[in-house]
Amino acid sequence: MNLQMILCLALILSGLSGCFTTAPQSGLYLHLLASPAYPTPPKLILSIPIHLSEKIDVPLAKGQYLRGEIHSDGQKFIAHLEGYFCSYTNVFDGQVKPEERFTPWGQPYDSNAPFVCQPLFMLSSNRNANAFVRQQNKAQRKEGERKPDREAEQHFKDTFLAKCNTNEIRCLWFHDRPNIGMEMTIHLNDCTVFEERECYSSFLCALQNGQSRKLSYRQLFSLRNIIDHLPPSDMKIASAKSVFISVRKGNKIKLFQYNRSHLPAAIQRIYDVAGGYLPDVTN
Repeated sequence: MNLQMILCLALILSGLSGCFTTAPQSGLYLHLLASPAYPTPPKLILSIPIHLSEKIDVPLAKGQYLRGEIHSDGQKFIAHLEGYFCSYTNVFDGQVKPEERFTPWGQPYDSNAPFVCQPLFMLSSNRNANAFVRQQNKAQRKEGERKPDREAEQHFKDTFLAKCNTNEIRCLWFHDRPNIGMEMTIHLNDCTVFEERECYSSFLCALQNGQSRKLSYRQLFSLRNIIDHLPPSDMKIASAKSVFISVRKGNKIKLFQYNRSHLPAAIQRIYDVAGGYLPDVTN
């Protein structure tokens, strides 16, 4: 590695940016960053010009390094990279496309290893890595903000829908976000319906407004007939805009999901017969 490159890397590692060697013949730059768990923002590790088919051997701070090479067959770029960063050895061996993010993986893979950060790299014609860092920061923030919703959704599936007993119908929809579940359990054996609202967060689970009512035998007969002919699910709908129906068939739980703004008549009928509250949703 020449002196100009060494001096540039020293500036990068000291937190400065904007230092690059003369543009490489390929016109490409390799940007490498570490992406920790939200809300810690991603951090640029390395940004260097790439000379195709030339060896990359860059020492980094605290015993970290990046080695390998990137070459082209005239139609695509192939990267062979190995580096020690984010507290373990990461490797990547495969095709890359400019201006796209790629992820090297820990080698050997250990599912029990503590998460420090996820390394990401991009092959880019832009020598300034700021756009790459901003892109990852935005994606990381979006993913971090969605995590509580996914955890809440999974809670309701595990603790309510998956607990459906024989001769029960369990119904669920979410109030705005998947952290407030409007639950309805129809007990076909004793002809009762129980409704309550459950509020969930990582530190709190509260049940509110529980109320029970009786069903007539005619209502019971109608509900039994409906659940024997439930329409197919639409699993592509966002959970916050869905109605979930859970029934037990033998030893298995069958979970159905429907678009609340275009609810099948059979599902609307369940709520009508059972007297459950279901708001009018048109979008």
